[in-house]
Amino acid sequence: MEGFPEVVKWLRGRKEGTKEGYLSALRAFEEYTKLTPTQLIDEAEEDRELGRRGGSRGAPEARVAGFYEWLLKEYVQKKFVGSRKETGKIGVSENLARTYCGAAIRSFYKANGFRLGEEGIELHIPKGANKRENLKLMFGQAEMRRLFDVCTSLRDKTIALAMYQGFLRVAQVCSLNYGDVARELESGEKFLTVHMRGRKRRNEYYTVLGEEFVDTLRLYLNERRANGDVLEFDSPLFTKEGRQKLRHVRMASHLIENSFRKLTLKAELVSQRQLEAADINPARPDALKSSGMNVAKLSGMNEKAVKFMAGDRLDKSTMAFWMARPEELKELYRRHYHVLRVLSPKPETEKIRELEEDIKDRDETIRALAENGRLKDERLKRLEEELRKLREDYDKMTAHLTTEEKRRILSEPKD
Repeated sequence: MEGFPEVVKWLRGRKEGTKEGYLSALRAFEEYTKLTPTQLIDEAEEDRELGRRGGSRGAPEARVAGFYEWLLKEYVQKKFVGSRKETGKIGVSENLARTYCGAAIRSFYKANGFRLGEEGIELHIPKGANKRENLKLMFGQAEMRRLFDVCTSLRDKTIALAMYQGFLRVAQVCSLNYGDVARELESGEKFLTVHMRGRKRRNEYYTVLGEEFVDTLRLYLNERRANGDVLEFDSPLFTKEGRQKLRHVRMASHLIENSFRKLTLKAELVSQRQLEAADINPARPDALKSSGMNVAKLSGMNEKAVKFMAGDRLDKSTMAFWMARPEELKELYRRHYHVLRVLSPKPETEKIRELEEDIKDRDETIRALAENGRLKDERLKRLEEELRKLREDYDKMTAHLTTEEKRRILSEPKD
């Protein structure tokens, strides 16, 4: 399929992940139409020529509309395990059908000079609506603790913390190398500032990872070293587990998706019935990232800073501000980190008792000071009243005296 010039032109410059998805769609389209890529473009060219002769156009649009219905009702899903094999499941989700038709196949025609759904020709593909069952769930500390506890490997625990506390997507987690964290990790930092590069927007930004991630990462890396893994600057931070030869292979996005599907079920964050009703796992790893961002923003953390750390699109001035101040970003994150903690420290019983005694002693001291202050106020009021009376008596006694007589009385020595 990749040898056809129409396909080569279509896929030129696209990323490997995009190529794989597009080729899957084109293979299914070829299965439906029984036409090669060259024949499909030839048909489109002949169809557009019909307009000049007064004929009826729209053959490619009709094929794509029929392809959409066929995907939903008749397509037998396939998977690749060495060779192409059928899974036996018939039909795909509406979301996947729209992606195949509205994105992949339309772009195939567009790359070869034909825009579907234009020039007065309609393309009938139902618009997608947000299916309630597909909406991402929002997690808090309690849910994250349950997920953390069911993770049986240190790798999965570290990945969960990276997505929730560092606002990382699955692909970003997979792209991390040991060199991205080595300097601060080896210097004993409790919070790591990681320089990230967005794959789609190709933007650069920083994210921050907290001390729970750092502590768990140290344990995970020590475990790898104990198994003979030598960590170089460009070594994957997260690798596959299992057989010895896989332990140096970079973790893949679909493996994290599959792993966390099982873990969220085990942690009872989502039920089997919910998964069956949805087209996509509502407790998918991306939900961890969104949940962490939501918790941070609700705590009062600067919203633009949160979006910056997540790699979201921002105006140039905001991007430049935070790119120039990674230490300020880390300090901002540190001040709000308590709301993102998953493993809340468990206070010791004796320390609680000591704190309660200290509070009781302070309360007694405060009450004693308040009582002492009250008594002093009462005494001051009495003295002020006595002084007032003395002044009144003095004024009465000296009312008939002249100024010279008053001066003489005041200057006389007192016994």
